[in-house]
Amino acid sequence: MDFADTHSRVKQYLKQGKALRIQTVINKPYDIGVLARLAHLPELVAKARSVNGRLLMIERAGQGCAIETVLFEQAAQPYGREGRRTGALRFGDPRAMALAGALCAMVHAVTGFTNKRLRSLVAEVRRALAILDRAISDYVTNARLGIAA
Repeated sequence: MDFADTHSRVKQYLKQGKALRIQTVINKPYDIGVLARLAHLPELVAKARSVNGRLLMIERAGQGCAIETVLFEQAAQPYGREGRRTGALRFGDPRAMALAGALCAMVHAVTGFTNKRLRSLVAEVRRALAILDRAISDYVTNARLGIAA
């Protein structure tokens, strides 16, 4: 995301594809009501951190939403509109769960997504789920045989 206002901007991106970074650049402190002297640097830093904090607060609030039961049930059923039909997203189906997991990734809020990128994210989630399934299976087998993990 990149927000710009007069001579200032806030940029949010993934650093090396792993860490979410927020960068606030204020080129003219007068735009936000701060004098442009080194003595006023603490006030400028406090305002920039406040902007970053508000951005994170808004994103956190957006992550706190939940799907109501009716909507969840509708998503699990085939859907038809204008003579076209979509398949159902069956809860528990590995492909549907991988797609849901990929869509829930915060990456899309920062970078947007294309079909190609979404397919690669779904593949990553499916690989991770397969590894997790194998690990759980191995753990259960070891526990049943009495082998310490």
